[in-house]
Amino acid sequence: MKTFHILKTSLIALALLPVPNVFAANRGQLHVSSPEDVAGQTLDAGDYVVLWEGDGPNVELKILQSKKVVATATAHAVRLQTPSINDSAVININGQRRSLSMIYFLGKAVAFEIPGTSAGLNVSSR
Repeated sequence: MKTFHILKTSLIALALLPVPNVFAANRGQLHVSSPEDVAGQTLDAGDYVVLWEGDGPNVELKILQSKKVVATATAHAVRLQTPSINDSAVININGQRRSLSMIYFLGKAVAFEIPGTSAGLNVSSR
């Protein structure tokens, strides 16, 4: 009976411990200053959170605004020699069409290349 009480108390104590955010390492901030296409979906100007799943060369990106997924895309993970010094994005500009082609995140040694057209480049950082 005493062993059961100790076990029960231990389990309750473990349940009350704060749960670390296991996805914290797989998230970054993205600021879009004008409408941009991402894999056929349009992001309006604003701030977003990008979550990614997978370790291999191809990962699944989920772009959220106010905790709602607004776009998804498959991207190629590119290992960097040193972590990025800021959040930034590479935008392809083709006439009036602007599309997100690469995302870098502050402190991350990985960037994400989103397949698409490669005409005209403009780097935006924040």
